[in-house]
Amino acid sequence: HHMHIDEDRTRVVMYDLYASRAHIYDIASDPRAPRHIRQVDLGEASRQLLGPVPGLGISVGYGAPHESLRLDNGNWLVVMNSVYVPERPDLHEGAPGGFIALTPDGDVVDAFPDLRFVDGRLENGLYEGSGLFSVDYNKRLTMMVHADLMTHRTYKNGVGLGPLEFGNEV
Repeated sequence: HHMHIDEDRTRVVMYDLYASRAHIYDIASDPRAPRHIRQVDLGEASRQLLGPVPGLGISVGYGAPHESLRLDNGNWLVVMNSVYVPERPDLHEGAPGGFIALTPDGDVVDAFPDLRFVDGRLENGLYEGSGLFSVDYNKRLTMMVHADLMTHRTYKNGVGLGPLEFGNEV
């Protein structure tokens, strides 16, 4: 869906929005024939880092990678639209998104914020909306801004397959 090139322009990462995977490619060796280096299951990797959710008793990760931006340390901050808990798909609806830190080699080194289970739904204590859409960082202001521009129903049905329901949270 989106991709990002690392700072030294040797690797590119592409995100599979629906399967919660990242694909890392070598573009330095032969830019006309990128070589697939690694496939990373972001949902499972973040699930391992976050561990069991208090009040739920099972591990939940973040899923549905949308886009990323490069951090000063060279890693990518990946915006995750939803949660990843395949044995409980009912928890996906209205769940908050989160972030994953991914190295150019494809190692998931952080997932945040932590999740908790409150009144039958997942929360992360940081973000009140359902899903994340976009993120930008202003280095001069040292401020990160994220936007929620799509409701779960629009995301699930696809743009153009039903009424457009853009959110209004920024």
